[in-house]
Amino acid sequence: MKYPIYFLLLFTIWSCKQNQIEGIEIGHTLYTNQSLKQNKELTDLIARIIKKDSKALEWLTEFWCGGGAGCYDLGIITSEIVYKIGEDNFMKMTSKLNTKQKNNLEGLLNAGLEYGYEPDRNLNIEFPNLYKFLNAQELENLQLNKPNTFEFIDLNKIPDSLELIINKSLKGDFNGDEVVDFFSLVNNKKTNEKGVLIIHNSVSQETFVYGAGKEVHGMTNLNWIEVLEIIPKGEIVAPDLVDKETGDILGPDQTQNFKLIGNGISMSVEESHGGGILFWNGNNYQWYHIE
Repeated sequence: MKYPIYFLLLFTIWSCKQNQIEGIEIGHTLYTNQSLKQNKELTDLIARIIKKDSKALEWLTEFWCGGGAGCYDLGIITSEIVYKIGEDNFMKMTSKLNTKQKNNLEGLLNAGLEYGYEPDRNLNIEFPNLYKFLNAQELENLQLNKPNTFEFIDLNKIPDSLELIINKSLKGDFNGDEVVDFFSLVNNKKTNEKGVLIIHNSVSQETFVYGAGKEVHGMTNLNWIEVLEIIPKGEIVAPDLVDKETGDILGPDQTQNFKLIGNGISMSVEESHGGGILFWNGNNYQWYHIE
């Protein structure tokens, strides 16, 4: 007789759990892995956030999701809340979030927008003001790592006509002086042309801009860049050799082989993998075209 009682108790617990609150569904993985107490806590937080309770939002950013798909489910819930109450109303609740909570919130939103919709969505497009707010600290405290110390990039070195594209930056020893330098995609505020910015981590903080209105390898707009990768120093790079008559790719032009002095920067289009490599040749930055 114990088994019927056990299953009755289990059914009672499950029937008390909610998989939807205020029109927002709790995903299957998160829902099934929750205890009754956790389920009640989550549904309460959702209801309170919809009523614009900022404290509830703080707790949501640190709510247990079990990892993996459960956290994707929590991310979808978070993005659905923003859609439901509006970006502006949601942002009013974020002012008291600490750095960890902001990072957690951004992670939830990115996961929710990427895995919760078809096709996947981007935070900076869906909620641009929220995106800027969550990344404001990165712009204010942009820093470079030196051995045993930190130095801040002088934002005054960035031309007034340009703005950094957040989350599209790299750190590396680009000129081979054993010090970490800064690289970022940038946008020309006037023409909306995209380009790249490199700042050397030195006393004078030499600044280099390519694209964004300035020509590099016959291009002034590098808006095609989707993938950024660091190439290790010491690696041999070469441009692709193209048959001038047929346009066929003949392979690397080994007559232009170059052993990287510092880290190279590979930029490409995700779908076709075409793009180029930017590297320091000892005097300036050079571009190799790669198909």
